[in-house]
Amino acid sequence: MNIEPLLKLIAHGSASHGQIFFENMCLSIAEICGASHVFVGEIGENQTQIHTLAFVENGKIIPNIQYDLKGTPCEHLIAKAICMYGDEVTVKFPQDAFLTENNIKGYAGITVYTHSGETIGVIVTLYTFELKNRDLVQTVLSIFSSRASIEMQNIAKEGALEISQAQLSNAEEKVKQNEELLRLNKEIETQKKELEAALYDLKNTQSQLFHAEKMATLGVITSGVAHEINNPLGAVAAFAANSKQAMEGIVSHLEVYANILNQLDPNTLALLKRFLRIAMNWTKTSTGKEHRIRVRQIQDENTKRTLGLNYDILERLVDLNLDSSFDEFETLYKHKSFIPLFPFIDGLIAIHSADLVSEQAIDRVKKIVYSLRNFSRLQTSNDVQIIDICENIETVLTLYQYQFKQNVTLIKNFESIPKLPCYQEDLMQVWTNLIHNALHAVNFNGEIKISVKDNKDHAEISFEDNGKGIPKEVQDKIFLPFFTTKHSGEGTGLGLDISKRIIEKHKGTIDFISEPGFTKFKVTLPYDLIQIQKSATFIHQN
Repeated sequence: MNIEPLLKLIAHGSASHGQIFFENMCLSIAEICGASHVFVGEIGENQTQIHTLAFVENGKIIPNIQYDLKGTPCEHLIAKAICMYGDEVTVKFPQDAFLTENNIKGYAGITVYTHSGETIGVIVTLYTFELKNRDLVQTVLSIFSSRASIEMQNIAKEGALEISQAQLSNAEEKVKQNEELLRLNKEIETQKKELEAALYDLKNTQSQLFHAEKMATLGVITSGVAHEINNPLGAVAAFAANSKQAMEGIVSHLEVYANILNQLDPNTLALLKRFLRIAMNWTKTSTGKEHRIRVRQIQDENTKRTLGLNYDILERLVDLNLDSSFDEFETLYKHKSFIPLFPFIDGLIAIHSADLVSEQAIDRVKKIVYSLRNFSRLQTSNDVQIIDICENIETVLTLYQYQFKQNVTLIKNFESIPKLPCYQEDLMQVWTNLIHNALHAVNFNGEIKISVKDNKDHAEISFEDNGKGIPKEVQDKIFLPFFTTKHSGEGTGLGLDISKRIIEKHKGTIDFISEPGFTKFKVTLPYDLIQIQKSATFIHQN
């Protein structure tokens, strides 16, 4: 829900009265509810006509009008207190020429009462499309009807007081008038407090929606993160078992290996050390057809040179990428001690490999846990931080990496740009929403490109995908709250709404272009720290 117009109206409510108040109120309602027409009207004494006090058409103030109630939806409204029609209002009221001429489909209105229950006016919103978000519209109209009631009564009573002042000249009557004004001011103050309480509830609801969206996204990626953690932990467990087995083999034959090593001449010992260093630095192992070919080739070379190495040793030399090392190590291979010493050599290599894999796996798990912890914080700091935007995006990519490993190609084009001021946890939510949407757009099988570049006074971040694209007929709705193009149960419709407000909080912009097979979202963020710090509206409160 975009409540900024409502915030502004309430913040300045006590300083706005009469015509200005009603115009501001109609403009705000139109913006919040997305209505094409909004008016507030005063009902005549004979209850047959309405005279508008303010009228907005397509975001602009137009001259007030006076019209008969008969045959209009407002005639039903007065009898029902609140009235809504989704998309059939023109059909139900064919005599209402205004509805037909302006192609009106949806209608929502509320009756304005005095504190004693007398009907004095209406607030009406009209839509050129089907009215769907009825709860939002009803809430907004209910909030404004109370304030409009006070203003209408105030205007009426002020008019009565002006007449009285012209007719009465004695001080006693003036005191009564002042007392009446004081009563009205107290009533306005009471209504103001009620509106402030309603605003507080709205802000709390907004904060809860923000965190609900954040945690919903976190829930989607949790299973993938668990898989990403299990993979390196599984590798650690497997290599630890190999390391244990190798160590047991070395220990059980330690005396034999010690005697063999003590008998080696310096040249052979030096060759053995070099062999070990090369083997321990090799981490890639051939598989499949390539491996079989290399084993056959090394068998031929073994026969040709009459080395006498068995199949297990030859296959292990292929694994260690030492199958082309005969010229360098032929003397070592032919040494009588090489074959009996090879289990000791292979055991050392296995222990070293286990250590290396464990170190890499632990680093991977640490990175995932760090990213997950940063993402899942519920408290958002109101302090501006100077950050590396590329690292900020990488944190989110770490959590989604398991999905890019499948059938999604990720292309990163990150330029070196200056660090920029921002609320980094809020921005992580933006990147999460855009990456999540891109993955759904390509149906987890396609190409996603993320670019970061410097553009003079601001950074430019773009997210491209080759998915199905956003249909033209809904492109003007994708930033609306609760609107989603995903299937039922796959999205809340809050992601892009929240992202837009976060970027606007940073004094930046977010826009997009889309056609079948290509969609690009572009975000701009200023480098100017002062602009960010002057941001007066926060997306949610701590």
